Amino acid sequence: MQMESRELKYFVETIELGGITKASRSLNITQPALSKTISNLEKKLKCILLERGRFGIRPTEFGEALYLRSKSIITELQRAETALKEMTGGTSSLSVGALPSLSITPVAETILNLVSSKQKIRVQLIEKPSVDLIPALRRGEFEVALSTLNQSHQLNGLVETTLFYDRPTIVVSKNHPLLNQTRISIRDTLKYGWILPRQGAQHRVILENHFKKFGYSIPQEIIESQSVTFTQALLTASDFIGILPNHSIQSWGPNQSTCPINVCSPLPERTIGMIHRAGHALPLPFKTFLEMLLRTCEGLGIRTHEPHQ
Repeated sequence: MQMESRELKYFVETIELGGITKASRSLNITQPALSKTISNLEKKLKCILLERGRFGIRPTEFGEALYLRSKSIITELQRAETALKEMTGGTSSLSVGALPSLSITPVAETILNLVSSKQKIRVQLIEKPSVDLIPALRRGEFEVALSTLNQSHQLNGLVETTLFYDRPTIVVSKNHPLLNQTRISIRDTLKYGWILPRQGAQHRVILENHFKKFGYSIPQEIIESQSVTFTQALLTASDFIGILPNHSIQSWGPNQSTCPINVCSPLPERTIGMIHRAGHALPLPFKTFLEMLLRTCEGLGIRTHEPHQ
């Protein structure tokens, strides 16, 4: 039994478009030809891959397993083809997934430095919340992820490189009533609304655990936002309380319209790093991007960790 990349491509397209008709149009082949390809694939694998019903098709358990692996294979083949073209053309590319809190600083400045360095490197940045970032990396949506590190990732086919350290910080506007107090308790903050990332996001989990440690739950009045810029704007115009990465606050400089506050004690520090899939070759510009990112962090006063090469 030997599957062809063409068969896998046709199968993936059929799953993603939800039917033979749409997939055949997209692939520019006839419906009978596509149906025959899927049927031959099922014969090779000796299992049913698709269930056909009134509302189109859906993958069986076997089809779902094949789809996930086929998607990864096709992505890698496309990247290999792109890499070879770029090597002959003198330009290379790198796709990076990042938490929204990292895409402003230091990643944005790193990309700007990379572009202005006269090196022919094209960087694609894809923002994802923490709960979606690692699954997207596993699916091959990007080659490298910038995220909070979790040592259990290494046991699941991922490799981590520590880059820098950051402490989530509770933030209010410069005119907030809480700043009139010499000491701020968690009970004091419960009088106000909060701007928080969505449920399951790293910063929110850290805050929830911090409150729980002192016997409190986070307040019910919440505006959910993954955007650092939106959170900053809303904090400036209201008495809401937010939580932001310390490196973002530092980058705004002395004229910022918000300021950090300590509630009982500082929030725990988190480790930020680069994650990629084990066994997958990293693109040529990876080392250059890594070195520039570390230099950018150091320039912003962010405490870094020199990774072992």
